[in-house]
Amino acid sequence: MTSLFSFQELKFNISNWDVSKVTSTSYMFALADNFNCDLSNWNVSNVIDMTAMFAGAINFNSDISCWNVSNVKDMMAMFTLAINFNSDLSKWDISNVSTMNEMFAGAENFNGDLSNWDVSNVIDMTSMFAQAELFYSDLSKWDVSSVKSMESMFQEAKNFNSDLSKWDVSNVTNMKSMFNKASWFNSDLSNWDVSQVTDMSNMFNEATLFNSDLSNWDVSQVTDMSHMFNKNLLFNSDLSNWNVSNVTNMKSMFKLAKCFCSDLSKWEVSKVVDMSDMFNQAFLFNSDLSKWDVSQVTDMSNMFSNAILFHSDLSQWNVSKVRNMKSMFNKVALFDSDLSNWDVSQVKDMSFMFNEVPLFKSDLSRWNVSKVTNMHGMFQLASSFESDLSNWDVSQVTDMGSMFNEAALFSSDLSKWNVSKVKDMSQMFRLAGLFYSDLSKWDVSSVKYMNSMFNQAKSFVSDLSRWNVGNVINMRSMFRKTDFFYSDLSNWNVSKVTDMAFMFDGALLFKSNLSRWDVSKVKDMLAMFQNAKSFNGDLSKWNVANVTNMSYMFNIAEKFNSDLSCWNVANVTDMSYMFCRAEKFNSDLSNWNVANVTNMEGMFKSAKRFNSNLS
Repeated sequence: MTSLFSFQELKFNISNWDVSKVTSTSYMFALADNFNCDLSNWNVSNVIDMTAMFAGAINFNSDISCWNVSNVKDMMAMFTLAINFNSDLSKWDISNVSTMNEMFAGAENFNGDLSNWDVSNVIDMTSMFAQAELFYSDLSKWDVSSVKSMESMFQEAKNFNSDLSKWDVSNVTNMKSMFNKASWFNSDLSNWDVSQVTDMSNMFNEATLFNSDLSNWDVSQVTDMSHMFNKNLLFNSDLSNWNVSNVTNMKSMFKLAKCFCSDLSKWEVSKVVDMSDMFNQAFLFNSDLSKWDVSQVTDMSNMFSNAILFHSDLSQWNVSKVRNMKSMFNKVALFDSDLSNWDVSQVKDMSFMFNEVPLFKSDLSRWNVSKVTNMHGMFQLASSFESDLSNWDVSQVTDMGSMFNEAALFSSDLSKWNVSKVKDMSQMFRLAGLFYSDLSKWDVSSVKYMNSMFNQAKSFVSDLSRWNVGNVINMRSMFRKTDFFYSDLSNWNVSKVTDMAFMFDGALLFKSNLSRWDVSKVKDMLAMFQNAKSFNGDLSKWNVANVTNMSYMFNIAEKFNSDLSCWNVANVTDMSYMFCRAEKFNSDLSNWNVANVTNMEGMFKSAKRFNSNLS
């Protein structure tokens, strides 16, 4: 009768069928969405295969409690996705069954008492109760000594918390995702013999309450521990004596294990190739890792990100094979190890590597960064960092956005850097208060983003007159509050720029001739020259036809008095405070078309000389 009724909408009565000679009912009612006939009197005593018999039969919930299934050997996926099934199966004799993988997977309402089942011959329990959200039967007495795979067995079985302390799992080789997202599970597993297991990846992932003592586990055969305790919020077992010498993957192993702080100093990790996110947001972790052999690791991205207490000495680490160090020490507040001798010659991504690491000040002058392509946010808010980087080869870097943003002490000479491939320099030196390097010879011809590049870099005074900015599209806040910046920018090609808001806001000494600038694509000039107290450039020929926002554009531009009579401001909607406190401004604006302007609040407030006829 294999697959006899699959995909059919069964509505007729088959309760009296004589199935006594049937040996296989595999897939018999699979995906029979409407089937819920009474099968309580069926004689299935000769059936040996019930594989996927009711798989996807979403309405089936017949009483089959008295079925004689003593000859059945295969119950794989028998009730998979039978979401309404919850019949009493407590008296079933399943002693001959060897395969139960996915038996109740996705059977959301099933919560039958299976405490007395004889599962001694079962070898495969893969995903047996996966996503059986209501299941919480007592399985403490089960004999699972023959089982080889428990992969995903209780995955997302959110209510399951049976005592499994006495289970004999000595033959199990696969525990991948076994309790993944089993959010209530917290049984004592301290005496489990896991010596044959090779895969523990995701085993307790998001098992948020799990905190059993696992100190005596023999994990010597395990090769994959990725995500093993990820988001395991309470876990803090002593793992100091674990033999992890065969593990190759520790990705996200303790990520968001917020209470974990075990000593791992003696771990043998010489075969590990992936440590990305390993201690990410493990807030209490601070073990000494100075002697770890990480010579095979290729990915350390986010490894200690947000591990706020971590400050182990890593000076002797061999990181010569690492290719990714993105966010490696991101927000590790106490980290200050000497990394001067690290071989980072294979690294391609260093973005956010030391972001918000306020104590870090190691000498990195000898680092070979010739393969790095991304340095975005690398030293952002690294407030103590002041290493000499003058000889760095950054010729392959394409992203330097926020690289030294708020690196308050950084002042290295970068004059010889080859930045010809860089596309993003946004916020690169923002609030780098001591930075004043000569950048006059930089080739910035590939750069598209310079927004906030020198914003509040109060010591910056370099000559940028020869920069080729022909590809830049965003200059918003580029020189904002650069108190001493006064470079000649008259020859800049800004024809692709669309945003110049706040560009020279507070640039007190800036007074370059910008008369030849092509600003025809600019849409936003909000506060562009606000508080640029020395600026009085001739802007009479500017094409501002695409600008929509001119609010605060010349606010407190005390010397500005250019002729703007021919400006086409037809698309502008906001002119609020545009000439506020522009004390010398008195251009004729009588021909301006301001029909689309909706806000003129304070437009000429305290513009003492303004007297144009606007009638």
